[in-house]
Amino acid sequence: MSLPIASLVDEVESTVRDDLRLAHEADSLPNSIRFAEQALEQAQKIGELRSVAIARRTLMFSLYRHGQKAQVSAMVTETADGLLASGLEAYCGEVLRWGGLCALDVGRMDEAISWATQSYEISERLNDDVGRVLAYSLLGGAFDRVGDPWHGEMLLKKGLHFARELGKPLPLMVTLNNLCAVMIGKYYMLRDGAGEMEARQMLHETEPLAREAADIAVAVCDPFYEAFTEGNLGEVLVHVGQLDEAKRRLDHATRLGETHQLDTVISRVRCSCAELALRLENYSETLRLVDVARGDTITVSSPSTMLRVEFVAYVAHRRLGQYREALEAFEGLRRIESEHAAQQLHARSQVMLTRLEAQESERRGLARANAVASAHAARVSVLERAAYEDELTGIANRRALDQHLMQVLQASERLARPCSLAMIDVDHFKQINDDFGHAAGDNVLQRMSRMLRSYVGDDVFVARIGGEEFVIFVDGRSAADLRPLMERVRLEISEYTWRSVAPDLKVTVSIGVASAPPYSAELLLERADFAMYRAKRSGRNRVVVGAQ
Repeated sequence: MSLPIASLVDEVESTVRDDLRLAHEADSLPNSIRFAEQALEQAQKIGELRSVAIARRTLMFSLYRHGQKAQVSAMVTETADGLLASGLEAYCGEVLRWGGLCALDVGRMDEAISWATQSYEISERLNDDVGRVLAYSLLGGAFDRVGDPWHGEMLLKKGLHFARELGKPLPLMVTLNNLCAVMIGKYYMLRDGAGEMEARQMLHETEPLAREAADIAVAVCDPFYEAFTEGNLGEVLVHVGQLDEAKRRLDHATRLGETHQLDTVISRVRCSCAELALRLENYSETLRLVDVARGDTITVSSPSTMLRVEFVAYVAHRRLGQYREALEAFEGLRRIESEHAAQQLHARSQVMLTRLEAQESERRGLARANAVASAHAARVSVLERAAYEDELTGIANRRALDQHLMQVLQASERLARPCSLAMIDVDHFKQINDDFGHAAGDNVLQRMSRMLRSYVGDDVFVARIGGEEFVIFVDGRSAADLRPLMERVRLEISEYTWRSVAPDLKVTVSIGVASAPPYSAELLLERADFAMYRAKRSGRNRVVVGAQ
């Protein structure tokens, strides 16, 4: 087994160094995990941050290859922060990509998009071409997993062009492998419907790419990559009907996986073996492998793999005349499809990917970058928009605010960039409803929403979070920077001609402002809310900046 830590081992405390070397030289992933855990425990006892960060990275690497995706995801933020604080920014981008890959496999698209974004930004700052290609490859996979394999394929083919220009084996192999995974996923989507001819064409385009990736993996001399690429190639060969070679490739991938205990590879290869057994009409073996897959926590945690498993089970039971079991498999297939579709629906609303594509395309001089990004954003459905828009005013709602804060605060913390938030509450709103009617109250809220968006500009996030409360969030500005803008907002609202809504109507607002750090959405909202109530107690129609 090979871990990419040799250059770092000498940079840590001597009490940690021996365990890290044992992790590096371990003959199996479980042993590597055990020694990495010992190194981390020792590093935490010492309290030396650099040693802790390097030990965490080593442990994450072994867990990732062993298929422990939930553990990897749980470690990403803390590990990345430690590496960043230790001046190891390039390794920070690396662990963000590992986390992104794990998040894709288990359907946690928000995390995958966020970590891919941060990884890309780090590569840009460091002018790291390898990091750029790998982050770009991860983004292509993200498009595939949110239900747009056509866009994912396009991104990965561009990434492949960049990887060939770079001429380094590892990013080329990874990009080829990810492109194959997207194209075979597209095949599964098309094979049983009107797109059958396109599906067959997809397979024939995928085969030479899969062969190239497998050849490079052998030269890289890493069992993990060799097993992964052999498994991908075997999967393609099953579906193009080259069953003898498919069996040889899948058997080889299985042996490598078992020898090196690469559980994350074994789970996917097992599914391909079930498809091979189905093609060979060996239904008892097919169903045996299906049962094993259903009992495998790694397989069960991957919606895309479980869709394959249930499809194979359905076909095998149907051909055996076991209609009750076939119906159960079909119902399981539809349930997973429904859950997966819900995940994709949520993930497609995250248009951050389009910004990243535009950045990469601009860097490469691709003239159509903005058009591509805009086209992707336009595909966000009415249903998706409704989930993140306030029904009355049409601006962002509380769900959208929570999501925006989660993404932006995390990135801002890494860059030590200030953020500010203003809580705006309409004064005496209940009295407005009582005196002038609820229709007038709704009209006030709608007009206020338009005024806020007009006054603060397009680069500021505006949301209505319930009742008569609004939030303005600004990235890159301190509370002192935000206060003058909020004073202008307060004055404009108080001087607005509200009699156009109802005679004698006057409207004022109380505003509380808070800023980060600390980069906690909950704390930021709480401090802004407290400052807003101070404005209320001080007589209303004023702006108060909270304590830092």
